[in-house]
Amino acid sequence: MGDLGKAQKKHAAARGWLTRAVNQLKDITKSATVKIEQALEFYNTHMEKVNEAQEEVELFINNDNLAAEIEEAGKIDDKARKAKLAAMLKAKELEKAAKKTDDDEESVSSASSRNRAHVRLQKSNYQSLVVM
Repeated sequence: MGDLGKAQKKHAAARGWLTRAVNQLKDITKSATVKIEQALEFYNTHMEKVNEAQEEVELFINNDNLAAEIEEAGKIDDKARKAKLAAMLKAKELEKAAKKTDDDEESVSSASSRNRAHVRLQKSNYQSLVVM
């Protein structure tokens, strides 16, 4: 197998892993239970490998086929970056929702503490009235 064949095989494998990473990112946008940070790291690792393999393939392709190869690589890159962007937006959305939930819980907890203090104050005022 020549250098071009090896480079193309490496490139095909890297694209396959990137496809898995993109699919994982797409699944994340449908579910809040998947750890987005880990999926983005997985994506970044494999996107880097695809880019390295793409550069290697481009070294061996003749000028007549280079434009078509670059066009195809651009399509794959665009699709992958859209999936990453969607996952990042979902992560931001989940982060905001979690912060809002935390703020709401803190507000309810604070209000509950104030109500308990108010009840204790009323009870102690009542007891002092009874003692008199």
